[in-house]
Amino acid sequence: MDNQGGNQIDEVVQLALFRLGSEEFVIDILKIQEINHMVKITELPDVPHYWKGIINLRGKVIPVLDLRKKFDMDSKEWDKNTRIIVCNAEDNVVGIIVDEVDEVLRLNRSTIEPAPGIVTSCNTDYITGVAKQGKRLLIFLDISRIAMETQSVVKSQSQSRSFESNVKEKNSISASLTIANDAGLERRTIMNSIELIVTKLKEVTHKLNENTGELVSASNEIISCAQATVKAAEHMSELTNIQTNCASQVSTTVEETTTAFTEALKTSGDSTQKLAEMIKTIQAETKSAMESMEAGIKIVYKSRDMADKASSSLNEAVSMSEQAMDVVEQIDPSSTHKVSQPAAV
Repeated sequence: MDNQGGNQIDEVVQLALFRLGSEEFVIDILKIQEINHMVKITELPDVPHYWKGIINLRGKVIPVLDLRKKFDMDSKEWDKNTRIIVCNAEDNVVGIIVDEVDEVLRLNRSTIEPAPGIVTSCNTDYITGVAKQGKRLLIFLDISRIAMETQSVVKSQSQSRSFESNVKEKNSISASLTIANDAGLERRTIMNSIELIVTKLKEVTHKLNENTGELVSASNEIISCAQATVKAAEHMSELTNIQTNCASQVSTTVEETTTAFTEALKTSGDSTQKLAEMIKTIQAETKSAMESMEAGIKIVYKSRDMADKASSSLNEAVSMSEQAMDVVEQIDPSSTHKVSQPAAV
């Protein structure tokens, strides 16, 4: 699919995704008129093999194609998932039978790439592009081309009048065009649309429930974090009060310690000064006593010297007295009885 014009680069398109076997196809949701469960299809002769027939949709005859047969894929029995997608491409209305309508998705047009040579088992002439979503490959079906080709067949059949005659020849078609059947088809169509909407709503509700669970978990985690934050704030407030009290006590203790230290220094200074004065006094008295002692020792030494000298003088005097007595005896021996000898010192 071509991306012409800068205004289409970021355009978001809504697509209806349907399956044929293992392959996933998408159609622009703006080209889809409605999606129906399988209804009675009136077969027609002399039409291409992939034509399943026609249906009456609110009084309008709609040609229905079996997309599996058109793409030469293996046949598959219809089941509860089989759907008829009624498409309106440029006023060309056609119904296509698909295995299953899966989902409605949104896609950036800029992600759509041209179709490569071989991407699917179907005819690549009916593919306008591809888009990748992870491992998924989405194939864009050219529903406009299919609708135009179908209308060409209808016109050719109308011109030969074989188309109208074939319609008139079939009693089932006449019966399908009755008011009762028309109303029943309309009701079934509405019910099918409602069922599709309900299915989508269930899917959305399921996703919302999953997201709600995640949101609840996230909310619980946020609440837990908030509670933990409040507790941490309370604890921080308590710590701040304790820190303030401790700081106040430390400040008081510092002031008291500073005062005591100052007083101690002052007292110590006074005591030190007094002690220094006492030491100076003691040193002075000790010096004086030492001087007195040294003077006394000198006097003692002098007295001893004087005593030694006196003793020597006395000894000399005694010696001289003895010598004198000897001289006297020699002169007058009788005088020894008159003079007593002095005691030796």
